[in-house]
Amino acid sequence: MRIPNREISYLFKGEVMAHLESVTPDNTLLYQLLDGLLTGNAEDFAEALSNYLRLLASFYDTAARESFHQGVSDSHDAKASVRCLYHGLVLGLLATLMPRFEVVSNRESGYGRFDVAIFPGKGQTAGALLEFKVAETEAEMPERAKEALAQIEANQYAAEFERRGVKDFWQYGIAFWGKKCHIETGEN
Repeated sequence: MRIPNREISYLFKGEVMAHLESVTPDNTLLYQLLDGLLTGNAEDFAEALSNYLRLLASFYDTAARESFHQGVSDSHDAKASVRCLYHGLVLGLLATLMPRFEVVSNRESGYGRFDVAIFPGKGQTAGALLEFKVAETEAEMPERAKEALAQIEANQYAAEFERRGVKDFWQYGIAFWGKKCHIETGEN
């Protein structure tokens, strides 16, 4: 997903920010999330993202058996729709970085398609590359986050950063389970 023009970007950011401010009026949680993300502090990033999941996501939204696609019997399709929830939530939070950063979703790079990339704009120093996985159990989250990092490497998703001349960026493998997440960071 890419926000097509400035007017829609402002509208989208306004709606996202209004909702976020209703949850955390001083925006400290959002600042913690963005700062952790852009400085490579996976612990702060994970803590803030977990708090957003706890505050914003419904149990029914995050449970594969109660997914967005009503009546889905294939557990793979149900898991994919739950992954879309997480993807959408993170993308909405990251929209607040625009226009200082370019936030893109599901873009082809290397040998596949990354989930979300944040490219630094003028005057910004680092970007980020995020890949999402959904775990079957809480105990499985670290393994799934490592799989996400391995996918970034195997598919060479960093190719778009190289093409743009971006040398400094963080790679994150993020695994979700219910209202919890686990984040692993990789080297660029």
